[in-house]
Parts: sequence; structure tokens; C-alpha cells
Amino acid sequence: MDLYNALGIEKSADSREIKKAYFNLAKTHHPDKGGDAERFKQIQRAYDVLSDDGKRSFYDQTGQVPGENGAPSEGGMPGGFPFDIGGLGGLGGLFGGMFGGMPGGPFGPRGGGGPPSSRRRGKAPPKVHELSLSLADFYKGKMLKVNFERQRFCKSCRGDGYTNASPCDQCGGAGMTMIGIQVGPGMMMQTQAPCAHCKGSGRKPGPSCTSCNGRCFTNEENVLNVVIEPGMKVGEKLVFTGECSDHQDFAEAGDVQFQLGEAEEEIPWKRDGTTLKSSLSLTLIDSLLGSTHTISNHPGFPDGCVVIVPPGSLHGHVITVKDAGMPIRGTNRKGDALITLQVRLDTVEAAAIQKHKELLRSILKSGGT
Repeated sequence: MDLYNALGIEKSADSREIKKAYFNLAKTHHPDKGGDAERFKQIQRAYDVLSDDGKRSFYDQTGQVPGENGAPSEGGMPGGFPFDIGGLGGLGGLFGGMFGGMPGGPFGPRGGGGPPSSRRRGKAPPKVHELSLSLADFYKGKMLKVNFERQRFCKSCRGDGYTNASPCDQCGGAGMTMIGIQVGPGMMMQTQAPCAHCKGSGRKPGPSCTSCNGRCFTNEENVLNVVIEPGMKVGEKLVFTGECSDHQDFAEAGDVQFQLGEAEEEIPWKRDGTTLKSSLSLTLIDSLLGSTHTISNHPGFPDGCVVIVPPGSLHGHVITVKDAGMPIRGTNRKGDALITLQVRLDTVEAAAIQKHKELLRSILKSGGT
């Protein structure tokens, strides 16, 4: 059973996410709470491995748990394969493992001796959050204060958790040990595994850091001022560089990204770029003789947007209201509003037409003369 699936987390999850997932599942599945004992054992086993850096590293590379099914618990490999032989990709992969070293060794992405701080590379992936905003928010702009707690590498120990460390006696500071696997009669394959003595760190820890009590991190409150400028669009992202929590696998913290989304609203206006669109229902007499109407809920007109219908307007005609659209970002200008007319014939008008249709025909044909 995949240990990450057992906790319902991604392989990139940090220690905090692992702990949170474990406690949430334990509340539901603990036998004292009426949960299934076998399911709880799986959750406990997954947490025991993934919360330990050395065991987790070994599991990530071999697919096995140290001490189970022939996998080593301390140093060497007594027998059996630490991974699916099919995953080696044929003889090229097999001999690459025998003579060229396996990925994740001292020269691979997770290898190398020294404390955790010396092995971090690259930048952590971003955390993306969606903000649902109303049409008025996009029109007028808005500022949000986002408060959250994040973890930072302890400044005293640089996130190592200890001070005055020396090279590990077992692996000589490499962080990895070579293990042998018999793949056939008289044929051995060598691969690498995290040193069980130092859990892959390559160091023999000294006293725990007094600033973080060996936790490697300190917590801090963080506040981000998220500024929505008038005229911004759905789908745009606001990026706050390096504002995520620090992570042991990465030298730089990831970015916090806010993606702008559209909230569901029951209003008569729809946005199309810098244009606002709406429709107007009016009677036949209002369309023929001209009329003035107000459409409510416009973000820029508290008393409604005034629409002047010229005489002789027909069903489907589009009326343009200048400067009644969305703000054009970075300028003082605005787009236009487009109003589509929907002419309806009410019962009074229908009866009048039926009664005076000959008179109306003669008036319309003569042009009123």
C-alpha cells in the first residue's frame, strides 16, 4: 500500500502537512473512536515512516519500509530487492545501477553529505489560492489583508536542528551507504541507500539548537496586502515572491499566488473585457415612441444606469452608453455599456392593434400625412 495514499497527501508534502493529515485521520479511524483497527494501523505505519526523514528518503528511493520484507533497518541489505526490478528499464538500467550509481546517491538530487542546509537546491513550488471577487470589486478595486502563519528556517541553526555537528562515523559524511543485492548466481548489484545511522544527513548531530529546540523551524505571523486594481481581469495572478513556508528540500521558499476569480452574482450586468453588457425589456409603445429607463446594480452608478431609447427602436437593437463600461486599467478612461433591447407586446397593446389595425396600417403607410 502506498504510504502517501494512506495519509491522503502528495509526495511533495512537508512535515507539517504530514502531521496534520495524520491527526485528522486518527480522529476518525482510531479504535477508541469507533474506527477500524486495521485502517488505523495503516495510518500509523504511514506516519511512522513519512515523519522520519531517513525512513522517508529510503522509502522514496526503494519503495520499501526499512526493517520490513528484507529491507535493511541499519546499514546493509540482507537480501531481496529494495524496489521493483521492472522499474530499472531493462539491462541498461540494471548495469547503470551496478556501475554508474543510482539516482539519489551522493551526486544525485537528494544526496551529498553535510547538514540539510547544504543539500537544499532550487525553489519550492508556489501555493495558488483563488480569490472570488464581485463585479464591483473589479470595477472599484479592493485591498485585502491576508493573515497566515508560516514556518521559517531557524536563523541560529539554518534549519539543521543542531549545532557543532561532525561527520557521521558510519558513512563518513556521505549521507549514503552502498548495499549489495544478489540478482543471480554469482552476480551482485550495488545501489545506494540513505545511511540509517545519520538518516541520510551525513552528520553526527551535536546538541539540539536552543532557538528552535531541534525543530529546524520557527513560526511567524505573516500579513500580505492584496491590492485589486480597478479594471483587473478574471484569471490574472498576483504573485508574492518567497512568501510560502520554508521547506527542507528547497533552498528558496515558494511564491504565494492569488488568482482572481469571478463570484456568482444575480445582477443584470456581464463583463466582456472593458465592456459591460445588459438587456432591457420594454413595451412596443416605448420602442416606437422612445423612452428613458434605468438598469440597476451597475457598479459605477448607485442610482442605476440611465438608458435612452430613441423612437423607432426595434427588438434586438443594441444601444451604446458611452463610458458606462469597466475601467481601463492604468488610465482614467472607461469602456462602454452595450444594452440589447427586448421588445415585448403586452395584452393592452395587442388588443389595441387588433382593434385599430386598419387605422394603424393607413397611418404607417401614409407616413402620418
